[in-house]
Amino acid sequence: MLNRNSFFYQAALLAASNFVLQLLGFVYRVLLGRLAGPEGLGVYTLAIQVYSIVMSVCSFGLCVAVTHVCARLYETADYRGIRKLIRFALLCFILLLSLLAVPILSFRGFIAKTLLSDSRTESALFIILICILFTGIENILKAAFLGCRLVRYTAVSELGELLIRIGFAWLLLTRLMNGDHGRSAFLIVLAMTLSELYSVAFLSASFLARFKVKLAKPKTPAFNIKRAFLKMAVPSALTSVLSNVFSSIAVVIFPARLMLAGYAHNEAVSSLGLISGMVAPLLMLPYALVGALCALLMPSIAAASALGQKRVLARKIDKGIEAAGLLALPPTAALLPFIPLMCALLFNRTVPPLLALLLALHTVTVYYLILANSILNGLGLQKKVLLLAFLGESLQVALVFLLTAKPALHVYGYVLGMIIADLLRTLFSFVFIHASSGTKPRVFQAGLVPLACAVTLYAFSRLCFFKLLSLSISAANALLLSLGFSALLYFALLRLLGVRVLAYLRRFVFVQK
Repeated sequence: MLNRNSFFYQAALLAASNFVLQLLGFVYRVLLGRLAGPEGLGVYTLAIQVYSIVMSVCSFGLCVAVTHVCARLYETADYRGIRKLIRFALLCFILLLSLLAVPILSFRGFIAKTLLSDSRTESALFIILICILFTGIENILKAAFLGCRLVRYTAVSELGELLIRIGFAWLLLTRLMNGDHGRSAFLIVLAMTLSELYSVAFLSASFLARFKVKLAKPKTPAFNIKRAFLKMAVPSALTSVLSNVFSSIAVVIFPARLMLAGYAHNEAVSSLGLISGMVAPLLMLPYALVGALCALLMPSIAAASALGQKRVLARKIDKGIEAAGLLALPPTAALLPFIPLMCALLFNRTVPPLLALLLALHTVTVYYLILANSILNGLGLQKKVLLLAFLGESLQVALVFLLTAKPALHVYGYVLGMIIADLLRTLFSFVFIHASSGTKPRVFQAGLVPLACAVTLYAFSRLCFFKLLSLSISAANALLLSLGFSALLYFALLRLLGVRVLAYLRRFVFVQK
């Protein structure tokens, strides 16, 4: 019998959904890279910084709070409280968006030319606000379903949305693109906006059908929903705003600092598109697994912390860190040798191996940072997350500003700045986690074991690839076979480490009557 309420069932379903989303997202990025080119992606990346900042102000903190409070309400079957919470969250979102929309529309020319340093982004700014409206509503509804452990609704929504987005992006770029990179950025955002309509309609209908008001009283005394919501939303929103503002500043100043290092303007924008639109999405493929773990770990830790279950809490934290290492490090290491080849085959672009290595290190650091933030939020330490976000992002902007302009470093200085800042932020996050929870770092299980697996997979994937090439197999086929063999070795290593995937599935996903 299928145990649909278990943590592992929800994690497995979300991981499977994320895996398909990563594959579709990969197809989407290849499509954009081939149709819009690196410079078109660079202009789009600059324009989308406005989207990121506005979403961080209007939506992220609200979604974290919705997930947390919904988890408490759902445990007591308080459907009336859930609907009240969502109405209040949507009202807050629309008010915040309205406050930001007026100055953005009024000064979009100034924002494009002065703040983003590229006037070609102006045409995309208007449609971005419409996209944000739909995306914010969608994200609040998805947060409610995640808090109630109803992952299937979010999975269907995201899969359908991405398929529709791919279709609209292909249609718009092939029919309406005229060589103007600003127009390309506008068309990409328009495809995003049109695809959001599906998610809003599906999630709204599903929410109204699933959370019908029940007259039964909650099993536990009601708490002040609005107060609990705002108590978590405000620090989470501030953290998101700081992170996105500073990261957007780093992205915006990147082309200008590269020009001081000797790059032409179009080369600098193309470098931004190469990093953010081509290499980074390839390295983020393992996020399907890590993201599912982090998304469900936060409410799980919050529940254990609220009930005062110290031993359960410590076990969840330790196992979460160990699992994240095994899910993040080995798959990224297996992909690393093939990043230059994949970029050449898919995008017809050359990527230096050193740049691929540095971006891989940053990707792994980001995985651990996402995990640490999930645990800290679950422990109710939003103020610690806010403090570290401010310090880490400030340091990142300073390092990017200084290092990118050096001719000896240029684009490598940008990546080094991100690595140093995010690594320090991650280390201090884990210091706060262990100090608050009373746990101790498990260096061998959480560090050395995943690292040994990563080194093994890296060496094996390289050896396998070159061996297949020596057998006169094409580079593309050798790449696919090497990744397949590496995946088999990965599962074998997990089995040797005592991680029995099938046993976990039988125990936590399927239960006997």
